[in-house]
Amino acid sequence: MSRESKESDVTVLKAFAIAVAVILSGALGVMYAGVYNMAADEPHWGVTERFIEAQSIPTSSLALTVTLTLARWVRRARRPSTRSRA
Repeated sequence: MSRESKESDVTVLKAFAIAVAVILSGALGVMYAGVYNMAADEPHWGVTERFIEAQSIPTSSLALTVTLTLARWVRRARRPSTRSRA
């Protein structure tokens, strides 16, 4: 790699780091100033509410399926082996 290429890479990395710092600072400033309400006392938008409702049943049934499957595996692992060891 040439010296110019290395300097260019360093410049790009510095610019990226500065951009990330500016974005994070701006986001923290917006949250701290209260421009965006983060409280849970306001209802969701209609589209958000429909999405949450649509996802709640499949997610709940998946969690139940995984839980029951894990419980079966644990019960099987705890059972004493019925095979004779010769």
